[in-house]
Amino acid sequence: MVNFKTVAIAFVVLTIIFAATTGYLVASPAKTTQTVFSTLTSTTTQTTTLSGSSSSYTLDIAYKAGIGFYLTNGTGFTLYYRSTDKPYNGTTTCVSDTCEKNWPVFYSSTLNLPTGLNASSFSVIMPYNSTKFLTYSGYPLYYWAHDAKPGDTTGQGVGGFYVATLPVLTEPTTTTSSSA
Repeated sequence: MVNFKTVAIAFVVLTIIFAATTGYLVASPAKTTQTVFSTLTSTTTQTTTLSGSSSSYTLDIAYKAGIGFYLTNGTGFTLYYRSTDKPYNGTTTCVSDTCEKNWPVFYSSTLNLPTGLNASSFSVIMPYNSTKFLTYSGYPLYYWAHDAKPGDTTGQGVGGFYVATLPVLTEPTTTTSSSA
């Protein structure tokens, strides 16, 4: 079944990216840019990283059908959150040796973010053992040790862990006023 809300959100985000790119090209015609197009077919699933494959970002945004827009590290590996973690309380529920082995912590001391991500959505916690976690919307971020390559999302739903999807984007509202 097609999730029309996800398709609509993807269309809005891609339209914004296209408009921004077009404006940039008009303002700086001497520079070259690379545009990556992604095609989804019924026999393959393809992940598209929005800012390019050789990212200089600490975190990035990717898109995959069936998941939507989600967070990756700068090299395209998927980031996850755990449904049993409570946002904004500075702790993690991944405290066993097995959990820590399978779900390594994501941390970076600096943030270089692409358009679409806001630094205020991220913070650092240190719940135990001097281990620092980067959080997104209050949730600690993790890797899945069994994702073999960028774009893999094989940890989706494993042990209460889910791909760190981005919140639903809302369309800007326009108000007009008239003077009589």
